[in-house]
Amino acid sequence: MRESDILHQLKKEHPDLTEEHIKLILKHYHEGLRYYISRPEEAKGGILINGLMTLKVSTEKVRKFLNKLESGDFSGFVYQDRRPSKHNLEYNMNYYKNLLNSLEQHETKTSKSDNDE
Repeated sequence: MRESDILHQLKKEHPDLTEEHIKLILKHYHEGLRYYISRPEEAKGGILINGLMTLKVSTEKVRKFLNKLESGDFSGFVYQDRRPSKHNLEYNMNYYKNLLNSLEQHETKTSKSDNDE
């Protein structure tokens, strides 16, 4: 769906709003979504937009990525031929360790299984 289609649909559904108001609302919506996508630690690992979508950061994938960084295995990285500098590697490892801790803290706790009773 193009931006003009979305604008037309919203104008039809909300005739009391001006086109400028609708554009402002959409702009802020996209800025907020972009902000939390680029900062998963602030989003506590997920973004929920009721009736539209759910985005989650996989704890297991972050753990695997961190293990690759720690082991020095850079296969599968976008820039395989350019190894990160020691400073960048340390920064990235700290970032992903903090992200993993945050994800683990905010993980949904499963209810007790029959074996735990």
